[in-house]
This record gives sequence, structure tokens and C-alpha cells, in this order.
Amino acid sequence: MDDIVLYWLNNRNAVSGVEDVSLPQFSITNYQTIDKVEGLLTGNYQRLSLIFQLQRNIGYFIFQTYLPSILIVMLSWVSFWINHEATSARVALGITTVLTMTTISNGVRSSLPRISYVKAIDIYLVMCFVFVFAALLEYAAVNYTYWGARAKRKAKRLRERATSVRKRVEECDPMVSGAVFRHIVLNGLPFTFVYSSMSTRLDKAVRIWENVDRI
Repeated sequence: MDDIVLYWLNNRNAVSGVEDVSLPQFSITNYQTIDKVEGLLTGNYQRLSLIFQLQRNIGYFIFQTYLPSILIVMLSWVSFWINHEATSARVALGITTVLTMTTISNGVRSSLPRISYVKAIDIYLVMCFVFVFAALLEYAAVNYTYWGARAKRKAKRLRERATSVRKRVEECDPMVSGAVFRHIVLNGLPFTFVYSSMSTRLDKAVRIWENVDRI
């Protein structure tokens, strides 16, 4: 340190041309000069430092990350207005939006430094992915609920029709009611009996069943 003494001439004014520096993703907002003595194992040395304060330009990320992700999330909401019976349309739209969000997230992560802590843009992209994936799960829940309730209603109607037919056949003739009802249950509903040579009592029961089947 006794041999060489370093110092900034006029402090901040010693640095020139900083205003003309142009960086692709950053803007220099401030800079300062530091003059200090650094103690090392071999002795004390004079150190001159120039510190830059940078601000990231968000124009690139708005058009490459934020705006596309916002539009993808809004596009996933379009499936709410599509008929739930249009399975191919809603599933294709949901899978497409999920894959697109995954591609955007991978592109952003590859362009940023790999650090251990969570960044704000990571939280933003994760929330966008959650919204898109939730829209796909919403269709699965609606589809399961609708078709499950529909199957229950159909089974209930079939049981009610079978009970009604049995009551009408029993009112016609109790002797043939059991055989006719078993024939109905075994062959399913609806069913039309056609017999060419049957007794008058069974023909009357068949006509009752045909009238019920038309209803």
C-alpha cells in the first residue's frame, strides 16, 4: 500500500460514458464510486470499485410472458360456455391450454438465471398454470356429476315403469301376471310382446303392456 496509492479523481465525475451504455434487458439507473483499503493475508491494498444500479426492462417480459399467459388463462375459461356434452371440444381446449402454459414456463426459466430461491415470476406462472389446470378439472367434475345423475334418473324411471306394468298386468289377470312380468324383466325395457297363439287372458295383458310402451 505504501508503494501505490489509488483514488478516484473527482469521485463520481471520474467515470464518464455510463449514460451512453445500452443493455438488452437492463437500464442503468445509478452508479457510484468506492475507494477503500482491503485487508488481505499478504497485506493491505487499495481498492477502487464502481457499483452500478440496474433496472430490468419489463417490455420484453410483458409481450413474451405476461400477455400470452393472461390470454391462455382467459382462453381456458371459454370452455365454461361450451356444452358439457361436447367432450372432444372441451378436452382438446383444456389440454392445449395446459401444454401451452407449460411451454411458456419452460421458456421463461431457461432465459433466467438458475437460483435457489423462488422468484416473483415463478409464483405468477405457477398460479396461471393452476387456473388452467383447474378449468380442465372442472369439466371432469361436471361430466362425472351429470352422467352419474342421469344414469340414476334413468334407472329410477325404468324401475317405476316396471312396477307400473306389473300392477296393470295383475289387474288384468293374476294368473299370468308373474310370467309376463318375469318375461319383461329378463328381456329389458321397453319390450313389445308378439304372440300368435296365446290365450285370451294373455292377449289382454299384452295389449295393456303395448299401451304402456307407447306412453
